[in-house]
Amino acid sequence: MRYAEFTLVPEGGWFHPFDRVVAEELEVTREAIHHMKLLNDGTAVMLYEFSGEYEQVERMTERYYGSMVHQLSRLGDNALVYARFEPNETVAELLSIPEDYEIVLDTPMVLTDRGELRIRLIGDERAIRRAMGAIPANIGVTMEATGEYKPGSERLFMLLTERQRETLKTAVELGYYRDPREATYEDIAAALGRTAGTVGEHLRKAEVTLMREIVPTSE
Repeated sequence: MRYAEFTLVPEGGWFHPFDRVVAEELEVTREAIHHMKLLNDGTAVMLYEFSGEYEQVERMTERYYGSMVHQLSRLGDNALVYARFEPNETVAELLSIPEDYEIVLDTPMVLTDRGELRIRLIGDERAIRRAMGAIPANIGVTMEATGEYKPGSERLFMLLTERQRETLKTAVELGYYRDPREATYEDIAAALGRTAGTVGEHLRKAEVTLMREIVPTSE
């Protein structure tokens, strides 16, 4: 079984009008889409994760989805939004690809800082190539990685945001997690062109996300 990871760039900067609503909220950040599916009646459902002030996420969601089926809940410091919505033609075409070409759309789907969507398709090589050809023409496509699919660690890595993954990968490469430690926040910051404070924030959030998935709880 193979995987292929792509970055999708929507024409006009967003896939759906809700993305424009999110972009207007300066204190809210799109983190990931954990589930999105096209239903038989033509509507779609999604499970979206946001970081930022919970009350702002609540107001934003109510402003757009007020008359539609939606739910909001906390996930640690973040917020999860479930919504049922009317997809536009582009989103409907994208969501029909997994069933049409018998491939799996892996989750979570990660949203980059630039509003792009990073997705991973899983299937045999021929099916993935055919699915790529079905991506709507008004969406830019960049191949990021491909290889043999190995469940587990790759799924965990995809739970992180783009910046968290980049920071964590650099930290590992520089020896931050070796014993004894061979790198500092300052070393990682210099390699990435960021501040040490930003590096520390990204690593702490990445560690919280990974530990939450790895360590069993009594809940």
